Amino acid sequence: MTEKYDVIVVGAGPAGSMASLILARAGKKVLLLDKASFPRHKVCGDCLNPRIWALWKKYGLVDSFKTLPQTALEGLRIEHDQETLLRRNFESLKESYISIDREIFDAWLVQEAIKSGVVFIHETRVQTVHFSGKVETSVGDFQGDWILGADGRNSVVSRNAGLMAPLQNCRRVGWQAHLELENLDSDLHLRFFSEGYSGLSRIHDQKANLWMVLDSKVSGIPQKIANRYFPHLPALVWHSITPVNRRPSALGKGKIWLIGDAARVVEPFTGEGVYFALLSAELAVKSILNVKRAEEVAGALLNYQRDHELLCHSQIRPGFILRWLLRSPERAYRWIPLIRYFPGPVSRIINRLIGI
Repeated sequence: MTEKYDVIVVGAGPAGSMASLILARAGKKVLLLDKASFPRHKVCGDCLNPRIWALWKKYGLVDSFKTLPQTALEGLRIEHDQETLLRRNFESLKESYISIDREIFDAWLVQEAIKSGVVFIHETRVQTVHFSGKVETSVGDFQGDWILGADGRNSVVSRNAGLMAPLQNCRRVGWQAHLELENLDSDLHLRFFSEGYSGLSRIHDQKANLWMVLDSKVSGIPQKIANRYFPHLPALVWHSITPVNRRPSALGKGKIWLIGDAARVVEPFTGEGVYFALLSAELAVKSILNVKRAEEVAGALLNYQRDHELLCHSQIRPGFILRWLLRSPERAYRWIPLIRYFPGPVSRIINRLIGI
């Protein structure tokens, strides 16, 4: 007999876990699925926007989150090869800008969802989703009134439901490695070089996260670029993800909706990805919980689309010039040095990105 749920959430990243947690606390029977074995590695900049603390307070997660190994970042440095162009101190922030291992963070949020009553099954591949609510997986079939696709930029749910936008030519690949660095400060270092850009931050103790976004033509040499700035660095284990950018997908059809990266991918440089995913999950859930009758589904989707657009307008669009630069490594490398002459406007852009 097929197990039935109010909502089936596919993907246990931040968006999927947050949506599941909120739904379960509202009394819904929720199934959370993920293809990976948890805890699992995740290619990411490992940084959480300070705005995230408002969500933790809202859902009573502050004390639990603070028990995790993490680093409160003290500032942001924008670097061009070996030169520091700008440093923005974070002392004035009301809440900390956090650097944390996504393997630890994602596993924690899944556990918080489970505590809230969510049924979680990992190592499960979703094969097909149907508008009837049926979800076929590698471990059997499930039935849901709603299906939320939170399964990332290459979403199976999005493809199955015909929501994914046509592919665009993305010339960039994201790379990430964890490493041990002695005497590393607590700043977030964003560095530009001819092949792309990188980020470096301490995540806890002496462990640091190094990530790069490189032109696909040179994507096989992240280690060589790392050794350019850290000559004695040992060979690292690199993980990659592509595409770095993708056209936004349609947000939903019927009772199949998309959240997080499945709906829209955020430029890694801005450090807004996790926060944006969490907010998109909250917006979708708010609209779902307002549905009392079948004829209200279409209106709820319109509300979610409107709220999602407002979120994009407030969180993504302020940095559109920066994103335009970043999508071409050659263009960014050529123009970024000019920020030394315009520290005020650049600081204001940074302020918008981090919520000041």
